[in-house]
Amino acid sequence: MVYRRKLHVIIFLFLFIKLFSQNQRFIYEYEYISDSTNIQDKRNELMYLDITPGFSRFYSGATFKNDSISKAIFDKQMKATGKIENMQQSAASKSNTIKYTVIKDYSDNKLFFITRMGRTKYNVSDNRTIQWTVHPEKNKVKEYNVQKATADFGGRKWTAWFSADIPVQDGPYKFRGLPGMILKIQDATGSHSFTLAGIRKLSDQEIENMTPTGNFVFDFGDKVD
Repeated sequence: MVYRRKLHVIIFLFLFIKLFSQNQRFIYEYEYISDSTNIQDKRNELMYLDITPGFSRFYSGATFKNDSISKAIFDKQMKATGKIENMQQSAASKSNTIKYTVIKDYSDNKLFFITRMGRTKYNVSDNRTIQWTVHPEKNKVKEYNVQKATADFGGRKWTAWFSADIPVQDGPYKFRGLPGMILKIQDATGSHSFTLAGIRKLSDQEIENMTPTGNFVFDFGDKVD
């Protein structure tokens, strides 16, 4: 009887881990200094980390919404006239500075940094390994238990707080490789920080629209291979 109870608990935990780690959107508040000569000009933006069984996608929520609006206008013009009129960027779109997308392909353990210059998208492979040092310090982010880890990456010293309660070795931007989800990470100068703001399940429509290295909502130029 005891053995069966333990087996049921193990199966339940396995299913919980499997289901929880799939098709979730982790929302981070990104605070950053865009101009190092003006450290008082601190900005913030909500970033999305969408987790699926095969890959994750990290991108700006505001840019996503603006690109979606542009695509809707584009589709409407094409349907009505068969051609594209001049499309002016909105003030909100111009103010969004985060234009990149980070794709992590779990099956091949590869990372792609996708950015846009003018009308062309570029897909840059970045498979550097982050050498983490895990520390004994514990803390809380939201209701989750987290543990401290540090690393040097991209010319900066980073302090991360990860949760083994969320069994996904991922995190915001290019950060990954810890035994749990990174819920908070900040560089030593305070110029860049990502902090979990919330988690929600992806809708069926959102999952359907996602592809590992496909177009990011609206392709202004060359497709990403």
